[in-house]
Amino acid sequence: MNERLIKRFIATVKCSICGKSYKIDNIEVLGHHDETWFLNIFYPTCDKESFITATIKAQDIVSDLATRERIAPASDSTINSDDVMELHDFLKDFNGDFLKLFNQG
Repeated sequence: MNERLIKRFIATVKCSICGKSYKIDNIEVLGHHDETWFLNIFYPTCDKESFITATIKAQDIVSDLATRERIAPASDSTINSDDVMELHDFLKDFNGDFLKLFNQG
């Protein structure tokens, strides 16, 4: 696993102090031993710096794109302009009551 992937993975985590995501440019990889990585992270929003030890296994890193690529389409049908207009007309008058909607059947 390379440093770029580790930085991208760590950048998905939010700071426990300010709640903002870490920025890749503020993550410094100090080194690693097997699956244990040593990082220094600076949080510009809350002006804090932390030393982090993280155990990251290759199977822990899954991107949204990889997940979406594994999902097969529900059917071969395509959405056309009539489908969009039908949904538009439905949503125009829909009050948000899903319980009522699903209990109509």
